[in-house]
Amino acid sequence: MQLYRDLPRTHSLATRPHLPESVRGSVVTLGNFDGVHLGHQALIKALHALACPQNLVVQVVTFAPHPRDYFSAQGRGTPVLHIGSVRDRLSRLNQLGVDGVHLLRFNHALATLSPHDFVTRVLVDACHAQHVLVGRDVRFGYQRAGDLALLRSLGQRYNFTVHTFEDVASPVPKALHARIASSSVRNALQTGDIPTANVLLGYEYSISGRVIHGRKLGRTLGCPTLNLKPRMANPAFRGIALVAIDGLNGVKGGRRYGVASLGLRPTVEQTTRYSLEVHAFDWSGDAYGKRVTVTFLHKLRDEAAYIDLPTLQNAIQQDMVDARAWLLQHNFI
Repeated sequence: MQLYRDLPRTHSLATRPHLPESVRGSVVTLGNFDGVHLGHQALIKALHALACPQNLVVQVVTFAPHPRDYFSAQGRGTPVLHIGSVRDRLSRLNQLGVDGVHLLRFNHALATLSPHDFVTRVLVDACHAQHVLVGRDVRFGYQRAGDLALLRSLGQRYNFTVHTFEDVASPVPKALHARIASSSVRNALQTGDIPTANVLLGYEYSISGRVIHGRKLGRTLGCPTLNLKPRMANPAFRGIALVAIDGLNGVKGGRRYGVASLGLRPTVEQTTRYSLEVHAFDWSGDAYGKRVTVTFLHKLRDEAAYIDLPTLQNAIQQDMVDARAWLLQHNFI
């Protein structure tokens, strides 16, 4: 999968022959793709169905930071709760067979790009779109002024065909939304309903990253931890959870279980940066620099601030007891 970050500075058909041969003709969709849930997966499958008969490449246009995060930093609205990191998003798109991803930095220049210029610079010049597949409620360009009607009109002008993709119905009874949406996944994670999140995602909710050095506080509390940076400023899931850990014993190593804390560590420091600390049961060794995947199985409780470290240590010990009991009850051990 090719990753593209830059756009042509101006729209000019004369610039097109200088782009990579692999993007001379493509089918394209655009969106944030946070979580790459079942709805996103169905959309990518539909892109492949459009691409195959004409031997075109499949491309996705996505954004970082999330537009809501950008506008929140400008004092407009609230930041989004993130399902996954940009790296996880790209990894899942790659697994779905996407040929190219245009990861556009959402900044002032992009936020103020007119709908016409967005189409010409992104879809025409950068992607060489022959087919564009979008939802009926698509919005693009400055102040979200571009809509499906305008996209179709510009498609006729610049020789690409616009197709609409119908929403995928949610498989969850009495779900927040009738369709599968990132907001439904976020709501499930925020409330600790990991099973529902997994159903909507189509896979087990997990966070991956390299193990880094921490403050070694876990050792003094009797539960040495693996420390990871979640690479998300505002994760949808927060709290203490029973987890599975893959990658500790090498690429083909067995899965381990343990307890993880995803939060702000209020008992030991004042910070706005989230950290992921994982204690693996019945394991010891040097994991620094290893890339591991932490899969969330069951939420134990919310994160809490304790009056002192002994009280925190008692809570951690109880978490480990509760986690082992859950594993035994559900036949994991």
